[in-house]
Amino acid sequence: PLGSAGGGLYCEVCGAAFRWPKALKNHRRKVHLHEEGSRHRCRSCPYSSYDKTHVIRHEKTHTGERPYECQLCGRRFAEKADLLIHHRVHTGVKPFSCHVCGKKFTHKPSMRIHLRLHTGERPYGCDACGKSFINSSGLTKHKKKHQVVCSPHVCGVCGEAFPTDFGLSLHGLVHGPDL
Repeated sequence: PLGSAGGGLYCEVCGAAFRWPKALKNHRRKVHLHEEGSRHRCRSCPYSSYDKTHVIRHEKTHTGERPYECQLCGRRFAEKADLLIHHRVHTGVKPFSCHVCGKKFTHKPSMRIHLRLHTGERPYGCDACGKSFINSSGLTKHKKKHQVVCSPHVCGVCGEAFPTDFGLSLHGLVHGPDL
């Protein structure tokens, strides 16, 4: 919880003063990250946060509770805020725009990922080869290529690898029936 007095915000752990809630949250994350007593913990998994509301929201992922339903498509949400954001899919409202190229987005996180195209930031790196990506889905898709390369299903004639034994068997037909 955020401490406040006289219009200012104070860290409950060390007493540091801040003008903005976000500055206080950043301080707590950077300075007190490893202090066990200052974090709220999920009762079902290791997830924790300084913000109790984040933990409450997270815990709904374990229960499957989704009380908020979109009246247009029937999709359900754990949080009312997520339903309101989802409505943009139906209305076409795109309130977030890239300050570099002007492209518009329905979600702020999508805009942040897009900005990486302009900045060159690629925070998701492959452990196997070092190639990096602007988002986690790009890395996930890339890693599947390594799974094929590391596959035990390798053609003895040309060395091509396949994810399944069936794929290798089909490939064998290109080398002819004599092999």
